[in-house]
Amino acid sequence: MRYECVKPLAMTYCSWDHLIKLVLDYAKLSPTRGLDEAGIPPRDPAAFLGSINLRNKPLDALRAKYNAADRHFHITLGAVVDADLRIELLESGLFVTSTVLKDNMYLCVITGSMIEWRSFCIFCCEDQISGHEHLRDFVRDILSIFRQSRLKECFHGVKTFTYPDGSLGLSE
Repeated sequence: MRYECVKPLAMTYCSWDHLIKLVLDYAKLSPTRGLDEAGIPPRDPAAFLGSINLRNKPLDALRAKYNAADRHFHITLGAVVDADLRIELLESGLFVTSTVLKDNMYLCVITGSMIEWRSFCIFCCEDQISGHEHLRDFVRDILSIFRQSRLKECFHGVKTFTYPDGSLGLSE
């Protein structure tokens, strides 16, 4: 299995003006009241996911193993992968569309909720299966995208380690 690149394409965008007005008018609360205290700017992709449950504890929401609000937030990544990795992605539970390029490579557009991405990453890296080093490297690149924002909080409690072959390991 190999891949050429993985890049973020889209993430759920929050219309803060509408959300704030709706929640203030009907619940008499500000959905963003916990973001400042948690140090999460509203432009961070994690802000919407962390505040949508209206509990004023965005870090708790992001760190929850299973957050019902997660279904409102999706991330789409683009990747150029070989046929073997494409099959792994198609069987992952993530939503995948793909186009054949050349030399047995595919352009894949991959979408999932944060729970789906978290599950995929852990599943791919929890066992050292021979021949899956490239899959674990692929996950390492996915995690680096999430770490660029507070979405890294969604992996709170997940232990990271390195297998003897140098590839990424994850465990809960």
